[in-house]
Amino acid sequence: MKTSRTVMASNRVVSILATALLIGAYTPASTLPGSEGSSVGRRVNSQVDLRLRVILDDINKKKREVENYDRASPNKAFEIGTPYWMRFAVSKRARESYFKDVQANDAYRSALNEAFDSLAEAAAAKLPLYKPSAEVFQFRDPAGEQMAGRGMKNATTLKVHRIGFEEATWLIEKNDFGIPLNRYKHGYIWGRDSADDHSYCHLYVVYLQQNYSGGGTYGQAFTKIRDDQIVGCP
Repeated sequence: MKTSRTVMASNRVVSILATALLIGAYTPASTLPGSEGSSVGRRVNSQVDLRLRVILDDINKKKREVENYDRASPNKAFEIGTPYWMRFAVSKRARESYFKDVQANDAYRSALNEAFDSLAEAAAAKLPLYKPSAEVFQFRDPAGEQMAGRGMKNATTLKVHRIGFEEATWLIEKNDFGIPLNRYKHGYIWGRDSADDHSYCHLYVVYLQQNYSGGGTYGQAFTKIRDDQIVGCP
């Protein structure tokens, strides 16, 4: 298992919604979470706008991916996406923050809560199977690892299970003229945060980086978190 190294350039929901608006697509009521005769399903079918229909359909697709996940032949069920629905499914705290950001009304909250709860239920059976590959920890750098650990905002509540780097040597980023901009390594921290409101672990992608100073030299090293993925625990 490897995490995404690049931040997706566009918002997945915006892209899906734009397509739906252009081609007139819609989600049949029978595929909506909670649609089997429930009051929420009837309300969604009759009142909710296209945006919510598209979001519900996207969450439901993610649920099917989770249900079909198999370690022997893994799919993309638990990889970071935009938006990252799994975070809202397993964490009520993150979910409430999302509702606040989108100014969700009661009907919106009710429909999404049902969808997220359904996704969380599916994840409970499969997410513990989804664990980091040993390849991402194969190279050690004690100084870099200490710097990465100290740079975590949750360092006091994070229990580190495994830490290491994917590369033995620096990767160099250059501009169009071939002049170095910086050099970096992909560091990974697999740990459990006791402050979480869920029982899963995190896989943090931490860049160890030095910016180019000229004359073949680089400045002081620093770290920055690139990704925070929810994964199973050891």
